[in-house]
Amino acid sequence: MKLTVQSAIADFGAKTKAKLSNPGAHGELLNVLNVLGCLIDLEPAQAALLDKICAGPTLSADELRAAGAFELPAEAKSIAKPSDHLEFFT
Repeated sequence: MKLTVQSAIADFGAKTKAKLSNPGAHGELLNVLNVLGCLIDLEPAQAALLDKICAGPTLSADELRAAGAFELPAEAKSIAKPSDHLEFFT
């Protein structure tokens, strides 16, 4: 039997789920493993979407600049710089 990440997660989940009687740290780990398993299941669809995006048309920097994509909104320009907060660390 070929061991894959997905089969290892499924095997661990099946063995561990039977042993757990109350949720806790082990329950949290099972939740994380379940989420990872779901993400692994989505990988083929994500790869197909990435291929579709990469094969599609692109925009040049000039086109993006003309559309205003590089302009900062006014609220972003007024955000304090990290150097403005150095007094908190002295």
